[in-house]
Amino acid sequence: MLKNILDKGYFSKEIKHSKDVLASFNIIKKFKLKNLNQRAGYSINIYDQLDNKIKTNIYSYIKKIVNKNKFIEKYIFLPKILKLEVLISSYIPSESKNPTRAMLWHRDADDIFSHIKIIIPLGITNKYNGMFSCLSRKVCHRLQYLKDEKFVRSLMDKSEFYKADQYRLSDETVRKKFSKEIFDFKSTGNDILFIDSNICYHKGGQILRRGYKRHLIIATIGGITHSFNPYFSESGLSFVKFFARIMKFYKKIKLNIEIKFKNKLINI
Repeated sequence: MLKNILDKGYFSKEIKHSKDVLASFNIIKKFKLKNLNQRAGYSINIYDQLDNKIKTNIYSYIKKIVNKNKFIEKYIFLPKILKLEVLISSYIPSESKNPTRAMLWHRDADDIFSHIKIIIPLGITNKYNGMFSCLSRKVCHRLQYLKDEKFVRSLMDKSEFYKADQYRLSDETVRKKFSKEIFDFKSTGNDILFIDSNICYHKGGQILRRGYKRHLIIATIGGITHSFNPYFSESGLSFVKFFARIMKFYKKIKLNIEIKFKNKLINI
């Protein structure tokens, strides 16, 4: 497992969910949205609206998965569960034709060090209901960025909202240039995906057919340098916060040395 993460940046595995976990999944899939606050291009996170018992069940299940997959301790320094999301994606006509934000290929910028996102589909996912897709980390270095020139040109006559997608990549270009390096996570609901989304380009959540939905749990596992740690948003300077900043500074220097003789921007 660690070899796969170090080699490609992701791997999937089959998993057998317990009856209690499946019961929680069924409750989530029947959940009726309220206090709708949807951002264009993103799924709706209903985690905070769930019953505390369901939240506890999800957290306990994620903790069990983390403890069972020992490679995480080798990949992340002092790993812990930093964020849980329960996402619902629905069909939106405009986004089925013009994907934006998370529906386009991108990388996260949550930590310069390693992190893992555990992706758990609550049912069947495929290209019609927003399957998660990822690109091997081999495609470019952590500090290198891909630029989709054709896509950027297509945004020139669009609104400022869509122009903000200029640092993302279209599915058309990525599949044309890197078809052999793409993994489409077509799930039966009995498998999970581990991915370092800070290193791997990825996308998901675009529903292509009316009436289709996608239910997904995402758990973010990170170390002390991760931006999801609460002390980074608090005033003052604790020892842990100071130590984390020193580590991030060291890592940035190390990565810059690695990439010294490479182009940071790759036009595709």
